[in-house]
Amino acid sequence: MRYYGERGAWTTLSYQFALERGGSGFFRNKVVFIGQEPEETASSAPPEQDRFRTPYTRWNGKEVGGVELHVTAYLNLMQDDWLRRVSGRGEMGLLALAGLLLGGSLCLMRRLVACGIAIVVFGGVMLVAVCLSFYTNHWFDWMTIVGGQLPVALS
Repeated sequence: MRYYGERGAWTTLSYQFALERGGSGFFRNKVVFIGQEPEETASSAPPEQDRFRTPYTRWNGKEVGGVELHVTAYLNLMQDDWLRRVSGRGEMGLLALAGLLLGGSLCLMRRLVACGIAIVVFGGVMLVAVCLSFYTNHWFDWMTIVGGQLPVALS
C-alpha cells in the first residue's frame, strides 16, 4: 500500500461532531469510514486486537486502527496509487543489459577500482529503483542486480 503520511490524507471527526453535523447534509456525497484509534494501554492490560503498525510506527511509535488501513487501501484504489511491476520483457531486458555491462566491464578492471565502481553501481541502482517507485508507481526486481549480478561480476 502507498501510505499518505503520518496523519493520512483524510479528515477525522469525533462521533460527537458527526452526530451534530449528521442532519445538515454534511456527509452528502462523501464516503464515510467508522472506527477508532487504538487506545494507549498499560503493560498489565490485555493487548488491543485492532492495532497495526505502519511505516511511520518506527519513528513516531504510534500504531493505527484497522479503519485507517481500510481508508488507505480505499484511497489507493480510487487514486490508482498501487505499485505496478515493470513488464516482463522490460525487466528481462534490464536484467540482461545489467548482466552484460557488469560482467563485461568489472572483470577488466583492477580489483580496487572494480570495488569502487560496484559500490557506486549499488547506490545508483538503488536510487533509481526508489525514485521509479516513488514518482511513477513502477517497481522492478533491483535486488537481483545488486544482490546477485553485481557480486558475481565482481568476483
